[in-house]
Amino acid sequence: MLPLTNDSWSIQFQSDRSEWQDSNVNIGWYWARPTHATSEFFRRSYEYWTAHPTEWDQEIMNGVRREMIGEGKLDYPRSVVLSLTDYKSTMLFDWPDVYVNETKIDEMNAEGTIVHYTMIFNVAKILVAKQFGHWLNRTYYVQERTFLEPVGIRGTSDEILNQISLAVYLAKTTGRTFMWPTAVNHTSAAYEDGWKLCPPLVIADAESVDENVPWVEGTFYRNRRRYTVEELKTSQIVLRSLRGITFESLLQMCAGSGADILALDFGGVEEGWRSGFEDVWNGIVKSTWA
Repeated sequence: MLPLTNDSWSIQFQSDRSEWQDSNVNIGWYWARPTHATSEFFRRSYEYWTAHPTEWDQEIMNGVRREMIGEGKLDYPRSVVLSLTDYKSTMLFDWPDVYVNETKIDEMNAEGTIVHYTMIFNVAKILVAKQFGHWLNRTYYVQERTFLEPVGIRGTSDEILNQISLAVYLAKTTGRTFMWPTAVNHTSAAYEDGWKLCPPLVIADAESVDENVPWVEGTFYRNRRRYTVEELKTSQIVLRSLRGITFESLLQMCAGSGADILALDFGGVEEGWRSGFEDVWNGIVKSTWA
């Protein structure tokens, strides 16, 4: 950004399209100084919006900006479109690809200044911000609680949803906090290789999870290291080794674990693995939260 010591600019915007100075801008984030140009910009935008209350505020402000650029009142550098490398927008980069890769998360954070979570809504917005390590709340990371973490989730959308459903239900029933997986292996004919690592929230509804169980992001443990070096005890239940076990027995195993993080491993489980768990899919989970 141009600094305050540079008196050539009046307002600096995050781009809504490209890094060209004639790009549309996003009014969710900007930095303005009290100049005659910005005063006129906001006054004209307000007057137009008052006269046309059903129109989109961002389109109005872009229209006024274009008019004032044509009049020579907000041409560059009076009005600045900032670099998308530094001032990132989740609408304009492949955030799902970053979400599933901790190395790319670190690279993104080292490269950029801010991430604007535009076009991601409600609980999903909070989940993505936490996943990217942007939830700077010490209390959140050091409070005492136990977790249930599903790992090795894979399959079609329905199969992945069923696996997450089971993990959510077990977390809720045993009083644990659900830990979102960082990635799920999504199988689909739409992918060139037949599968792709995807964020779980593109398949499972974040709102539904939030309404039923406390949760943390998949990168919670690594983000927690900013605030404490205390280790968490982990244990694992491997589902593929439990074929034929009753749901009640699985529930007792989860409830009896004294580990801080209980990992529920779905890895290597093929078709038919649900044997013994049909009551979950047909009644318990669906009636509880799905």
